Amino acid sequence: MELEVVDSYSWKKPPSTAVKCNVGSAWSASNSTSGAAWILRDSGGEAVLHSRRSFVGVRSQLEADLIAHVWSSEALSDFKINRVILETSSSQLPQFLALHAVPWNLHTLWKRLRKALDHLKCRHFLVRKECNRVASTIATSALQS
Repeated sequence: MELEVVDSYSWKKPPSTAVKCNVGSAWSASNSTSGAAWILRDSGGEAVLHSRRSFVGVRSQLEADLIAHVWSSEALSDFKINRVILETSSSQLPQFLALHAVPWNLHTLWKRLRKALDHLKCRHFLVRKECNRVASTIATSALQS
């Protein structure tokens, strides 16, 4: 899995041949909880599917980011969605993906992510926070529920 970098300050619609899924996460160190959200939009920019939820026992922002990506990728796979553009504004995910050895505490998440992505035809993009505001805001709201 590689993240391509997009240098834009605003969200852009996907091409007519694909859908776009923005994935957001938020983490509370004091509560060891995270919020995650994803929103799938068609080439017209209209929301097709979306979801949010919270997770407990999360030890870091990186773990929160991975959980959000695993959860969203598994959902897209379950819905049999293909030709997906996945966007994230995670600052820690690119560093994690560059590691040659996955830390033991994240290994299970990594295996689940790889399995889910094997069922999707997708490209991953790292975007600025401004481009991922909706998913990030919804993820933050999941922390407050």
